[in-house]
Amino acid sequence: MARVNRLRIRAFLDRQFALAVLVLVVLAGVGGVLTYDAYAQPNTTVQTNEVTVWEADGSFTHGATVVDNETKTAGAFEPGATVQNRSVYFQSIMPVLNGTFRYGYAADSGELDATVRSRLVVRSVGSGRERPIEYWRQTRSLGREEVTLAPGERVRVPFSVNVTEAAATADQVRERVGDPGQTRASVNVTVALTGTAGGREIDRTLQYALPVRIEGGVYRVDEAASTRAFTQPERVTVTESPGPLSAYGAPGLLALSLSGLVALAAARRGGRLTLTDTERAWVAYRDDRADFDDWISTVRLPAEAESLPVGEAGTLADLVNVAIDTDNAVLESHDGDTYHVVHDDFRYTFTAPSAPMAADSVPRASADTVADGSVRDESDRGRDDGQPTTSAPSAAEERPD
Repeated sequence: MARVNRLRIRAFLDRQFALAVLVLVVLAGVGGVLTYDAYAQPNTTVQTNEVTVWEADGSFTHGATVVDNETKTAGAFEPGATVQNRSVYFQSIMPVLNGTFRYGYAADSGELDATVRSRLVVRSVGSGRERPIEYWRQTRSLGREEVTLAPGERVRVPFSVNVTEAAATADQVRERVGDPGQTRASVNVTVALTGTAGGREIDRTLQYALPVRIEGGVYRVDEAASTRAFTQPERVTVTESPGPLSAYGAPGLLALSLSGLVALAAARRGGRLTLTDTERAWVAYRDDRADFDDWISTVRLPAEAESLPVGEAGTLADLVNVAIDTDNAVLESHDGDTYHVVHDDFRYTFTAPSAPMAADSVPRASADTVADGSVRDESDRGRDDGQPTTSAPSAAEERPD
């Protein structure tokens, strides 16, 4: 079956040579275009990314000194000792909150003029339906500093707040005003910047705050470190790598198409596409054998039929037509070489053609060497014209029983 299929493919390519060449050329063109797009013209996209130009960093450090009060500090805190960066301080023994605000910035280049102002804000705040209500506010300046900063440099602005005194003042105001709010305090720092940073003109004011919550006999200081990044959009062209289909499939399609064109042209020029008469007869016979399988039966021909007059059919299809017209079956010999239809004292036969060789399309022949050194060809079951091959009987066949 595989040999027949190969012969059919050769016959089809021989008949449709121009169409096969056109298909391969189109496939080669598609493979070439896809390969060019994948490698010579890679796919690029433009993306907009946010790039950090400069970063501002402001932070607070704080502490308090324990006052000399033997009654309140006995066994707990050493008078005159300094406690640092606590979350809770005691008003009675640590009334003054001392601290430092540090500011700096990071950038590739630049120079900024910085004006740093710090102040204490004490206010009374109550709860509202949508946002807190501020009843009153008091503001007191704590210090001012003007410096010119390069990237990586820092300015330090100290401050000192008597929280116990501020709480007492707030209580007096609340009693005098009669508001229902709670006292809130904070150290607010304003940093005004002008100059350049990272090649960009800067004119900006930044706000920092150190919240101080006064609750009974203590006050709590919240964390207030802050780093802010300032960005600007930047358009970047990104080259996308080709996917597996474009990277390997397109060159593979191009290579296979070109190889197919070369192989097809070489086969056509060498005459390996055109079928010989033997090959065409073999293909036609195999097609007829498959098409008329229902009409063929493998039955030993009766001995009496051997002596009937013989009518030879040119093809198996012709013999099947005789069987159909006479309402008979086609009888196939056990060796599969000959087919018969017996009707009205006549025997109609068809002898199958020899199978061609796969290598060079020449009818197969096997050579056997006999005792005298000559070669006898016994492979062909029939001649190319459809007639069975006649061979001389052997000595054993001529010897009478």
